[in-house]
Amino acid sequence: MFLDRLHNARPNGAYVVESFDVTALYTNVSSNDSALQAINELLIQHEGAVNMYGFSIQQLMTLLKECLNCSIFRWSGRYYAQMRGLALGQRLAASLAIAFMSKVEAPVIDLGPLLYCRYIDDCLVICSTQEEIDRCFELLNTQSEYIKFTREKPKEDWLPFLNVQISLSENGYITKCYRKPSSKNILVHYLSSHPSRTKRALVRNMYRTATSVCTGRQQREESRNLARQIAIFNGYETVAPDRCRGNHRHTNDNSSDNKVPFILPFISNEVSAAIKRCLRRASLENSVTIIEIPPSNIRRQLVRNRLYDRLCATQNCIICPNGRDGDCMSSGTVYLISCKACGDEYVGETGRPLCVRTKEHLVGKRKPNTPLGTHRAQRHNGEDFEVGITIFAQESRTQARKTLEALWINSKNPKMNSREKCLIIMRDIGQYINLLF
Repeated sequence: MFLDRLHNARPNGAYVVESFDVTALYTNVSSNDSALQAINELLIQHEGAVNMYGFSIQQLMTLLKECLNCSIFRWSGRYYAQMRGLALGQRLAASLAIAFMSKVEAPVIDLGPLLYCRYIDDCLVICSTQEEIDRCFELLNTQSEYIKFTREKPKEDWLPFLNVQISLSENGYITKCYRKPSSKNILVHYLSSHPSRTKRALVRNMYRTATSVCTGRQQREESRNLARQIAIFNGYETVAPDRCRGNHRHTNDNSSDNKVPFILPFISNEVSAAIKRCLRRASLENSVTIIEIPPSNIRRQLVRNRLYDRLCATQNCIICPNGRDGDCMSSGTVYLISCKACGDEYVGETGRPLCVRTKEHLVGKRKPNTPLGTHRAQRHNGEDFEVGITIFAQESRTQARKTLEALWINSKNPKMNSREKCLIIMRDIGQYINLLF
């Protein structure tokens, strides 16, 4: 831990402290050269301590290189390959960047500064003289043509590093909590749809961190006031710091391993409490453990492959104009067909690509025994009509999709669906309608 190493170094005002930062580390790491070389050297150095799972170093390097070569992506129908740098979303990126930085910093560590600490691309260096720290900075900037370091010196005797501010004095050093000026101080809001235990743990950990990084009473009080302001800003107006000082219980319930998991989406604390009461009334609290799945959020909706790269490949498509490009290729959908002439509707479901099922519907307009063919004969005297298609829902599981179709038929009461099918659906789900609506 950084604070432990700082304590063991015991610096004071006679030393010089600065922080170094790499400019765009991930973008400038040469994944095909320096990073792979750094990994290879680390594997050779620690071969006896690393579990290779039966692979040789050469085989692992071959696998790693193939993984890095799979950085091909598509945008607006065109394919691109990343030639240099590491993709931020790549799982290997962080490990490769750390290995690469260990190779870059090796000459500086050999110089023997009083303290050298690094977290990813942020470095803190303490040396005896300014000349020594200048030498470290120059040496770091000569290790790679792509990697450039910037430096920051103490301002008003305080130097920020990660979430800590450091000040060297004659009697030693002082630390306190730090948040960047650009930080929006946004936490999970008190009124958000999250379990109460999650929000309590979040605020408790914030207070614990704010106080644990401080060396003196004055700094600890300043950090606690900062944490209190952040908590109030996010709606936690009734939170007292004394309640978040570690008086919570740590439970290690190993008996839950033998319980049957009951997986539910998290809706609200009231619903969760009601479910637990039901389990207690049924004497199942010792046999069933509730696992709550968090609801979808904006991040999960936005950070998805192909979200911005959907293309419509269907000629004269009648699906995508009513939704998004690429909807016509969606599989496992519950859909609505609307007659543009009279407004009558048809609700259906399909596990195949929607464009395939739509083509069958359009061909069926010429057949009297299909929903659209019957509609053409009865409502339009055999004249052709145009339709529009809208996707109601997507569901890959067949039974769940058919249930959604039944619910939409009950809700819309579409005139193009056969009356017999509607009656069967109402008979099957009628007993559950009052529970759902």
